Amino acid sequence: MSGIGLWSSCALALLLSGLLSMGGQAAGEVCQKMRRSCATEYQRRLEDFSEVSGAQLAGKPVIEIGDTEETWFAKRFSIAEAQLQDCWSIGGRYWEIDFRSQDYIKRLRGNGCPAFGGLTCEEWRKEFDARWNVFPKEVSSGVCVPANCTASHIRTSVFSQYVARVLRMDFNLPPPTREEFENREMTHWSKYRLDFVIAGVNSCGTTSLYTNLAKNPDIDFTVAEAHKEDGNFFLNNRVLPYVDDV
Repeated sequence: MSGIGLWSSCALALLLSGLLSMGGQAAGEVCQKMRRSCATEYQRRLEDFSEVSGAQLAGKPVIEIGDTEETWFAKRFSIAEAQLQDCWSIGGRYWEIDFRSQDYIKRLRGNGCPAFGGLTCEEWRKEFDARWNVFPKEVSSGVCVPANCTASHIRTSVFSQYVARVLRMDFNLPPPTREEFENREMTHWSKYRLDFVIAGVNSCGTTSLYTNLAKNPDIDFTVAEAHKEDGNFFLNNRVLPYVDDV
């Protein structure tokens, strides 16, 4: 990849490190080093990071007999919160990944046999099919990665190592494309800087309360007046908020 290409995928990391003013070629060299450092650190501590990954962060409740939606949500929140805190405690950052595995598999099979692990084409397909059958069509979960990894690094350098570990493969897979993979960093609800929350259900008076409070110029809200409600808190039953929503 050229220095310019790396510049575009690594600009945020450079901005945070105070290096955004450097030239395109120098920026590319820095990003190359960051990518290698991210991948190397993840591989070195693969077991540590994998142990605090895998929690389901969003989706519709699957209620078992004798359970309720509230208890199901509480259990899932407890698991995700523990993974987030444990990830932070080992110096990592916690990300939500959305992986369209069926699109990935279709593309991979259409491209022949990748040269991974020294396997023949027949051996690779047999190994791949036997292990991949356990993967759901859509994967949405939390993944802990080294703190120096950017969103781009996770897709290109980390995720294939994580999948190989989950599926117990002794070889890594090609990275997914941008169309097959999305990720956003997660944080904790305690990071929200809120003084109060107006919570309610339909037709319980929360809109009237909002309208009256909004008349006070010293009170501000997390969403524009036209919407009057914030779906970010429990969007798709998500148990943790995004860093860029805080």
